[in-house]
Amino acid sequence: MVAQKLIGVSVVVRHLRWLFLLFILIDNIFVRTFSAAAADTSNEQQECRGDCCFSDVVEVGGESLSRRGVATFRYWGLKVYSAALYVPRGSLSRQEVEGDAKKKLILCYHRSISTDRFIENSEKILRDNPDFTEKHLEPELKQITDAYIAADEGDTYSITFDPPSGEMQLNFNERQLLKITNRDFARAYFGIWISKYSVGERFTDELLGER
Repeated sequence: MVAQKLIGVSVVVRHLRWLFLLFILIDNIFVRTFSAAAADTSNEQQECRGDCCFSDVVEVGGESLSRRGVATFRYWGLKVYSAALYVPRGSLSRQEVEGDAKKKLILCYHRSISTDRFIENSEKILRDNPDFTEKHLEPELKQITDAYIAADEGDTYSITFDPPSGEMQLNFNERQLLKITNRDFARAYFGIWISKYSVGERFTDELLGER
């Protein structure tokens, strides 16, 4: 009688052990599946160029802007920065995006760049753009060049334009540096990256999602 009871207990213990192992196996499968799904979702929400990653959507003044395109600027084959352009959802034309559409541009740097290089490069491109009248826009140009901060690898600049107010805002690592209310200057300044007088035709086409 005692032997039968011991056998019965042994069977129960074995069943419990198998149930416990099965539970662990199912739990591991669930965790791995959930983690993989989360990783896939994360990948769907951003596009990366090296260590620079850009989300699909950003919020600007309570409005969601969608990523239009991503491009990487190179100098003598070396990656200097990658950029993402965000505009309202919908089929905006190139002219509308280059014009007074609400937009945000994020620049993420792959290497260090000095303020002198910022000023030299931006002023050269601006002067080649007929939308920029140096005498008329000189005060705004001085404001923005005075606000520049040298960038290290991983730093970001962002520029936003709000059509109703005509206001352009410059941020460094999400910290506001200045605001300028001048539509002409905003159009010319964004033109450094999105115009036919930009840093490069292919770069601009990629930002606008045309390549």
